Amino acid sequence: LFVNGANIFTDPTPKPTSPEGQPAEEVTKYTYDLGNRQWVTSTMTVKIAQAPFGQGCVRVCHHMLDSQGTHYVAKFNKENYPPEKYFHEVIMQAICQHYADLFNATDAPKKVRFIEAFVIQRTQLPGNPIA
Repeated sequence: LFVNGANIFTDPTPKPTSPEGQPAEEVTKYTYDLGNRQWVTSTMTVKIAQAPFGQGCVRVCHHMLDSQGTHYVAKFNKENYPPEKYFHEVIMQAICQHYADLFNATDAPKKVRFIEAFVIQRTQLPGNPIA
């Protein structure tokens, strides 16, 4: 497959929407433990694509790759967004997964699952942005 004359399957040039070729950075990861109702803090090393691959009305989406090779989507808000709202959204996702687990325990014919959500803080950048 060729796009703009380049074979996208063999062209080794990193694309701006790819995390490949980006510098690795250590970020603080915040995961919500619903059972204990506490935030768990850890660090992870990631590469985040320089350019977004998509956007909606509120957020832009960047590909993110961790040091283990796991792919994620990092969502950054377009406008000034209070950091606590990121945390509220992660709590909401944890609650939704809890109810999905209860629903799935009823032997429903189709299972429901939510993608694990967490907050990252880019501590090596000015302003320590959150995603």
